[in-house]
Amino acid sequence: MINKPLKSPENFIRPRWISISLKEKFSAFAAAVVLTTALSALLNLFMANFAFHGFGTILDDNAKCYRFQTAISQEAQAFNTYVRDKNADSLKAYHTACEETEAALSSLPFSYGAIGGERYAKTWSIRNAYESYVPARDKAAAMASASPDYVDTLYEAFGLQGYLAQYAGDLTALTLEAGNSDYL
Repeated sequence: MINKPLKSPENFIRPRWISISLKEKFSAFAAAVVLTTALSALLNLFMANFAFHGFGTILDDNAKCYRFQTAISQEAQAFNTYVRDKNADSLKAYHTACEETEAALSSLPFSYGAIGGERYAKTWSIRNAYESYVPARDKAAAMASASPDYVDTLYEAFGLQGYLAQYAGDLTALTLEAGNSDYL
């Protein structure tokens, strides 16, 4: 058996390239340009979609954290107004603020995989503090100011409001920081 030398790719392609017509060469070149342009456009669309979706998620998370931070602040203000002057208008404003805070709290992102450990832990702290705060808040709101435990109960609610406001500010800062690190 005689071993024939293999043709190198250069020796194989060159004769074929020389043998085709100029029209075929131009068509092959045009097809390569169109294919390259199409692939580049698809890659750019994919990257733009990824960037806009990611950026939208960050903005949405920031808005939700800020909404909760604002809601807990407004609830504290409405609570303070109500316990100082218990009337129908202040009661209505207080209940509206409580509903807004609960809605804002439930809208906070709470998926470990999506938000990471640090933000998850802060959100978990907020949820737990809020569960402790609601009974203290409701008890203080329902008590008469002449009750013997009124001041202690009121200051317990104020203290928990302070913790919630601090946690909300910390969560907003963590969310902004996470968004900034994603786009640096």
